[in-house]
Amino acid sequence: TKLYFKLFLNYSLKRADSIIAISNATSESIQKYFPQYKNKIKVIYNGFNDYRKYSDMSNKNIHNKRYFLQVGCMHSRKNLQISVENFSRLQKIEDINLICIGTSDSQKNEFKDIPGIIFLDNVSDIDLYFFYKNAVATLYPSQYEGFGFPILESMSAGCPVICSNIPSSKEISGYMDEHMFDLQCSNELLHLMKKLMNDSIY
Repeated sequence: TKLYFKLFLNYSLKRADSIIAISNATSESIQKYFPQYKNKIKVIYNGFNDYRKYSDMSNKNIHNKRYFLQVGCMHSRKNLQISVENFSRLQKIEDINLICIGTSDSQKNEFKDIPGIIFLDNVSDIDLYFFYKNAVATLYPSQYEGFGFPILESMSAGCPVICSNIPSSKEISGYMDEHMFDLQCSNELLHLMKKLMNDSIY
């Protein structure tokens, strides 16, 4: 139960000499519920798969149509539903795909009848780099995150990210507002998808 978890977590934090938070957003979340341990917290960012190591490789035509990408979609907080809803609206006016890497069987079954959605699993590291590199943008509409690996992976491959304006995504991406949207206004996601499709920079 939530009460048991909170009591157990409090016991663990109390006994800890130091508490490592993977972002300032995570640190602030801990302080919100356990302010008494503020002075124990140290922010140490996660490492990530920096795809600049592949930047000298010749480009690989990983897919034959323009596409948006979402990586690591299994948990409900990743909000794949919002991506699918806005993609379906965009697809009515654009010839575009949505490639989802790392989904559950239930998600595949839920969205199997929507044209243009491609589900992939067990993608190699190099192929994932090319999926990032050649995407119009990576979608990251999460409700909550402590860090956000796909944001940094995508940016290191030279691909813009459209992300929800939650604290950790703001912190990790360094974006202000230009590629961020309010989860309460999903129309903003569609607007940004259209903008990046039409933006000659990308």
